Amino acid sequence: MPKANPTQHRVLPRDLESLAAIGRFRMLKRAQLHRWMFAGLSETVVRRFIDRLEERGWLGAERLNRNGTQVVWCTVAGRDALVQEGIAKAEDLFPARGPVAIKDMAHTGAIVDAAIRLSELGRGGDWMVPAWDFQRRLGGRMRVIPDLLCLTRATEVRRGTALAVEVDLGGEPIASVLVPKTATLVSFLQPYAGSAVGILLLTVGDRRRQAIEQALRTAGLSLPIVVADLSQFTTGSVWTRRSDEKTPS
Repeated sequence: MPKANPTQHRVLPRDLESLAAIGRFRMLKRAQLHRWMFAGLSETVVRRFIDRLEERGWLGAERLNRNGTQVVWCTVAGRDALVQEGIAKAEDLFPARGPVAIKDMAHTGAIVDAAIRLSELGRGGDWMVPAWDFQRRLGGRMRVIPDLLCLTRATEVRRGTALAVEVDLGGEPIASVLVPKTATLVSFLQPYAGSAVGILLLTVGDRRRQAIEQALRTAGLSLPIVVADLSQFTTGSVWTRRSDEKTPS
């Protein structure tokens, strides 16, 4: 790691872990960072973390519309520091020069919210792989990839698991787009057939959730699929499924 300026604040082990989470998920809102990496601690702790890493050039931060939500991202220098410290591999990180485009802001934020909630539920697995990682590794060879894939390695006493997460913000027709996309996700998960496999589809509003459930039931897809309201799921107010549905365990 580059030699630290003696006037700089000391970097803590949690700082590197938090920076790695930001780097893997492209961008986090300050509130998401607080909930995921600094749960139970004060806003002052979060602010000092941002200040320390901004000071070193490892973290970028910006308030949307100058006085709105603060977002943070891992810089190229931050990626290099994480790699040099052995915290993460370069190919697992997404260094950036600024926030995501406004058109992608809601979707990116929803994926992060889902990842945080799955971590809180103990369903994040050993790896959580966001969509951008698949896009880079597969070079556009696949038409549909999950927004998030949670993988757990198999052991002598436990099956592996693969949970694909899709975030639907309501902008796509259900029958002509969402159902075929979900069917393609089923095919995407075939290589994990030796594991406990399932799909979690997060959508907006109870009416759309029910319509999606009905459409998927009619399609008769072969994997367990849970459809949940995005807001209720990510805020932790609900985790429900029908009695005939199972999630990987």
